[in-house]
Amino acid sequence: MAQSATHSVTAIPLAPAATVLRQRSLWRDAARRFFKNRLAVFGLTIVLFFLFLAIFADVLAPYRYDKVYFDKVLLLPLPSGDR
Repeated sequence: MAQSATHSVTAIPLAPAATVLRQRSLWRDAARRFFKNRLAVFGLTIVLFFLFLAIFADVLAPYRYDKVYFDKVLLLPLPSGDR
């Protein structure tokens, strides 16, 4: 009572040569994977923010870091109403 099973084979059509996928470069693939990671993009924005502060530090804080005003060192803070 052994039955012989016959399997039919169907040909799978291949994609024509005109529809070849465009290859991604290594840098494009790395950038795509990087920008999909939200935490990495957040870290990049923090690093760019600190870089911006470092480049424009003279404009943002126009006072010299090594200059000490000795005539104002021992002054008491002003009360909030005396400005």
